[in-house]
Amino acid sequence: FCEESLPIPCSGFFSFEFDVHWNISISPTRYKQQRIVFLICIMIELWTIGKPKFTFINEGEQEFVRRIRHYSKFSVESVDVKISSRKNMSSSDVKLAESEAILKRLGDKKTLILLDERGRRYDSISFAKKLEHWQVNARDGVVFLIGGAYGFDESLYARAQDKVSLSDMTFSHQLIRLIFLEQLYRAHTILRGEKYHNP
Repeated sequence: FCEESLPIPCSGFFSFEFDVHWNISISPTRYKQQRIVFLICIMIELWTIGKPKFTFINEGEQEFVRRIRHYSKFSVESVDVKISSRKNMSSSDVKLAESEAILKRLGDKKTLILLDERGRRYDSISFAKKLEHWQVNARDGVVFLIGGAYGFDESLYARAQDKVSLSDMTFSHQLIRLIFLEQLYRAHTILRGEKYHNP
C-alpha cells in the first residue's frame, strides 16, 4: 500500500470515531480498510548510533526500507553524538553521552523500543502482533533503537516502553540493522496476510 492508493488519506483519517478496540460495527471490508489506514499512518523509525560502513549492509538496508515503506511510514536515522575523544572516555561516559543525545531528540511522546539483549524474544508471528500493539497505542510514532558498542545507559532503560532481543548471540551493531529491518518487513507481511513468511 502507499498513501495515494488508500481509501482514506492519512491526513483525514483521525476524523473517524476510532479507538484501540477498532470499529467492529462496520462491514468486514471497511474494518480492514480502517485498520490498514490506521497502521500505515503511524510513523515507525529505526534509530542507530553511527552509520553502516559496509556496502552490502547499505544495499540490504535500502532494499528493506523500500519494501517497508510499501506498508508504513518509515525512516532510518543515525543519531549524531558529538564526542571529542572516545579513547579518553569510559564506557559509562560514552553511554551517558549517547543517551543524552537520544533523549534530547526523542522528546516525551514517542514510544521507545530498545533492541537489547535484556529484552524479550519473539518468534516472527508474535513480533508482528506486538508491532501492531505498539502502533495502536503509540501517541506520536514508534522508535526502535539500536545502541552503540557499549549498549544503553540506564536513563534509556527508564525511558523505554519495551525491550526486544533478537538473539542470545552477539551481533555487530552494523549487522543487526539489516537483521531487524528484515524482521520488520516480515512483520508487515504477516499483518497483511501475505506469503513472504512461511509458518
